Amino acid sequence: MPGSRRASDLTGPLVLDASVAVEYLVGLRFAAQAQLLIRGVLDRDIELWAPDLLYPESASAIRKLLRLRAIGPAEADRAVSDLLRLPLTGAATKNLLSRVWALRDALTPYDACYVALADMLGAPLVTADQRLAASPRARRIDAVLLEDLI
Repeated sequence: MPGSRRASDLTGPLVLDASVAVEYLVGLRFAAQAQLLIRGVLDRDIELWAPDLLYPESASAIRKLLRLRAIGPAEADRAVSDLLRLPLTGAATKNLLSRVWALRDALTPYDACYVALADMLGAPLVTADQRLAASPRARRIDAVLLEDLI
């Protein structure tokens, strides 16, 4: 498959965005890839990073799925509970703000938090967001689409 990458080939720290967390927690379109990534990373003791923005952003996405009746209340509650147990190292968005602001012409501040953190760590950014991965700014880092993982 063009663009395919082995999850096992990803090394070093990895930055995850909220789209990956929600795929892992709720099991949407790319749940298998999210499971493969997170379980594989845990087996290899690779650090997972995210800006602390990931938590409210993921909760918002879970809330939307609940309101759309794509998931039930029990599944939403479990997803939020599991979100707090994800083995993530959180980065304070306050510490990323200068880099985020420098990206203002290309990305929303929310997306820029993930790109800025990946840039700061020299780490790949894993996302299920095709628009973010295709952004010229995101292409300057190693932006990996979740759907491309095998």
